[in-house]
This record gives sequence, structure tokens and C-alpha cells, in this order.
Amino acid sequence: MGTSKKGILGNFYGKVGTVIGSKWKGIKYMRSLPDPSSKPPTQRQLDQREKFRQGTVFLQPLGPVVRVGFRNLQQRQTPVNAAMSDLLTNAMEGTAPDFTINYERLKIAKGNLTGPRTTSAELNGDLIQFGWANNSGEGDAKADDQVILVAVSDTAYPLYSIGQFTREAGSGSLTVPEGTAGSVFHCFIAFAGTGDRHQVSNSLYLGEIAIP
Repeated sequence: MGTSKKGILGNFYGKVGTVIGSKWKGIKYMRSLPDPSSKPPTQRQLDQREKFRQGTVFLQPLGPVVRVGFRNLQQRQTPVNAAMSDLLTNAMEGTAPDFTINYERLKIAKGNLTGPRTTSAELNGDLIQFGWANNSGEGDAKADDQVILVAVSDTAYPLYSIGQFTREAGSGSLTVPEGTAGSVFHCFIAFAGTGDRHQVSNSLYLGEIAIP
């Protein structure tokens, strides 16, 4: 049952008849209940549901990354939803149920902050070693911009670091855990502004690294 705290002309929350009152990201709205349907879903609808399911499974462990990497693309949707939209539109390929991710097209961050330059990623013992140029002063790049490092695999839990390294550091690493031999990690880097600077750069794909 719906409730109203400001009388008949005020906003209400909950279900009243066939109308639902709610609030999302500070926006109060009403919507009608969906009409019940006895039609079975079409194959296209089933395929889209499976694509969304697989996208959710992929993004879930990367939640902390995309909440930073897509924070400038909210526009009435959450960063996770923005990341999901970008993933489904640009990086997921194939047909159900055999969807695959085109890692060269995958983004773990999107924005207009000055991005990384002269980047690299290589395996050094049990570390994936990342390198980048300290391009502080170029455009809106700052020395204390945070670095986002990510390595994702189809067969292992993703590795990531947010803010452990800065733009001026020029290098950083992710530790490869035991038990991932034979996995292939796809590496990404992006920058995010510190303090009240909410800028984020586009991420760059640095290639893949096979774990022997």
C-alpha cells in the first residue's frame, strides 16, 4: 500500500491501485503497473536476457572499478548501468548462448581527462608490471591523478588496483595469484582525478599476458 506524507497533493511512495510512486537519484516519479502478458518470450528476448545475464556475471567482480571508471556517465543511470550499456553495445559479440567479449573494444573507464601515454604491460615473475609516461601538465593531467590498473581473464578472477599508484609514478603492478597458470589476462589502464575532481580518462587496452 502506498503512503503519503504531505496530503493528497504531495508525493507518495508505494503502490496505489495501478500506480506506483517512487524516487530514484533524487527524482520523484510515478509509473503504472505493467500489463500482465500470457505471451511466451520471443527468441530475441531470450537471447537478450542471456546476453544481459552474462554481462552481469562479467561486470559484478569489477564493480569497484566501473563505479569509478563510469562515474561521469551517470546521466540518470548508475555507473554500473552505464558500464553494462557500453559492454553490451560495444564489446559483447556472438550469438546466444555463446557470447564472447572483444577485449580490444572493452572499456573499464570513459571520460575526457587526459589519458595515459607510452604505456606497457609485461609479466615479471608473479607481477604484471605496468608502465606509462608521466604526462603531468598535458591538458588537465595532474601529477596526483590516480591510476586504475585492471587485468581480466575468462578463466580467473579479475585483478585490479584503484589509486594505489599516481600518474607521476610512471609504473605500477598487479600481483598474479597462485592457481592461475594457463590463464590469459587482458590488461587495461586509466586515470581518475583526485579530491573533488571527478574527471576520468578513457581506458586503454594494453594487450594480453599469458600466465605460464
